[in-house]
Amino acid sequence: MQGFHIIAALAVLLAPAVAAAGRDITTTKIRPFNDPVTDKHRVLIELFVMSRCPDARRAEARFDEVLRSVHSIADIRTVYIANQAQDGGIACMHGPDECAGNVQQLCAAKYGRQGVQAGTDPFSLGWSFIMCQNANFTDVGSPALAEACLQSARFPPAQAARVRACWSGPEGGRLLAASAGEALRRRVHTSCTVFVGGDYRCTQDGGQWRDCPGGSQVADFIASVCGSYRAEAGRWPEGACGAEPREEGEGEEGGGEEEGGR
Repeated sequence: MQGFHIIAALAVLLAPAVAAAGRDITTTKIRPFNDPVTDKHRVLIELFVMSRCPDARRAEARFDEVLRSVHSIADIRTVYIANQAQDGGIACMHGPDECAGNVQQLCAAKYGRQGVQAGTDPFSLGWSFIMCQNANFTDVGSPALAEACLQSARFPPAQAARVRACWSGPEGGRLLAASAGEALRRRVHTSCTVFVGGDYRCTQDGGQWRDCPGGSQVADFIASVCGSYRAEAGRWPEGACGAEPREEGEGEEGGGEEEGGR
């Protein structure tokens, strides 16, 4: 695992997580997110994943499409599901390469946000790194692919150096331990589990979308982001979401409902 120093970090960070693991994921809510550069409200999309999990790759591809429409009002983060190994370290379902991939993606996400300029999506570099790795899925976790994806995502040299130092040193292990601890605290065990605006939204499991109130198509997730923005910011984001949809029955005078398929 490229010499990751994760055993001590795991013992400290997972203890409170295990104690809180009975919490129901459908009622766990976090605070709304504000863009640290512009103080503009953004709806937080959270994907609980494993870096070498096919379901994670499918879900990330779906949300890449979602972000094309709502990137200006959204933020996205990935949280990594892992377990405690017998030696006190971290065990990843798809093996040591997955642990390495998890760490690489966490480091890219953290340092990709440094020095973000106004008007730039804060997640852009880290998300591009994940998309690059997913395009070469069988090699996720390899140092060669990680290096290539730093270049593909266009990390500036100084940021790229910090990402490399993170994944090759003790910091990467601490990030993975903290991420795995968060997944345990929020009682998320399935990759990929999706939250939007702090609320449980959907699960991609076994190649299928399951338990998805509001639907699982790109348009459905876009609608969730737009609705969450309106609920949290107090206004409809017309620039990203188009005209605000009318409430059912609004503007109608008698007459039945018109049915439309999707």
